[in-house]
Amino acid sequence: MNTKLVDSLFEIIPSLEPTEFTLLHEKIKTLNISKSSHETPEILTYD
Repeated sequence: MNTKLVDSLFEIIPSLEPTEFTLLHEKIKTLNISKSSHETPEILTYD
């Protein structure tokens, strides 16, 4: 896991404008993420 990347993203995301955040959210929802469990990552379930 790339902890530094995750930490950087965590710092950047709150600074996004609402329209940028919405665009990011839409793009994340389209990702085809392989999961080791049957649970969906929490970030992908926000509506």
